[in-house]
Amino acid sequence: MLACAGPANEAPASKSGTVKMKDAEIYYESHGKGEPLLLLHAGFLNTGMWKSQVDELSKHYQVITIDLPAHGKTINRNPALYPSYFISTLLDSLQLNKVSIGGVSLGSVCAMDFVLARPDRVNKAIIVSGGIIGWEKYNAPDSMVMGFRNSFYDSLERKDTAGAAELFTKFWFDGPFRTPQQVNDSARRYIYESTLSNIKKHALTGYPRFQDTVAIDHLASIKVPVLLIDGDKDVPHILRATDYMQKTIPGARRVTIPGTGHMLNMEDPAAFNKAVLDFLNDKTSATIKK
Repeated sequence: MLACAGPANEAPASKSGTVKMKDAEIYYESHGKGEPLLLLHAGFLNTGMWKSQVDELSKHYQVITIDLPAHGKTINRNPALYPSYFISTLLDSLQLNKVSIGGVSLGSVCAMDFVLARPDRVNKAIIVSGGIIGWEKYNAPDSMVMGFRNSFYDSLERKDTAGAAELFTKFWFDGPFRTPQQVNDSARRYIYESTLSNIKKHALTGYPRFQDTVAIDHLASIKVPVLLIDGDKDVPHILRATDYMQKTIPGARRVTIPGTGHMLNMEDPAAFNKAVLDFLNDKTSATIKK
């Protein structure tokens, strides 16, 4: 069992820096002391999406956040993502043998890739609003997803960065069942501004490519404890993927946070943080009811 380290009111230590690799310089931040927990942000965002988690979880754990390749302050010279390489290199640089790892959306895909490639370096995994590499091999995207993709990529191709950022925010933060007026304004503004900044700074033309791994064919082999977290207002395509992971990953637990969408850790940080702490401390996780 992973024990909480230090009293809850102890001031966390904080530091930041970069880890140089062959094709990138990964920006990271480290907060708190204790068992390490690595958190990976969603696509087009950055470490800022974890502020509410850093504030609370670093009272108990060493919380490490990074800017993924081609995001935020990280410099990347390779359009492909190799999570097993860049995460292992990061851990080596920070002199960490094993971590618990969590991620939202694109970050969850990276986390899952690392769990499959290097289970020896993972204590527990937290997959939030998760996609799966190879999911669409068996599950074609629906018209809702295709409509977003077509409009989003068209905006990027036309260099309409503001339009692309708004499309991304509407689809992945508001979701298909809510209007902008029904979501948290400050969180929505962060999503939009971070997306716009990343598109401009890194000249993004779409989502990063992954190396040739097909996670969907190997989920049943996962032996580390896994927590799945989703929001009931998320895109149905993502909820179906979470259903599949729950059925396929041995012993996977699932927490659904009502009234939240894809970026649920920012919408209901109290419920999210409780689910994570319960899981890391081996408490039984179940669907949260309000």
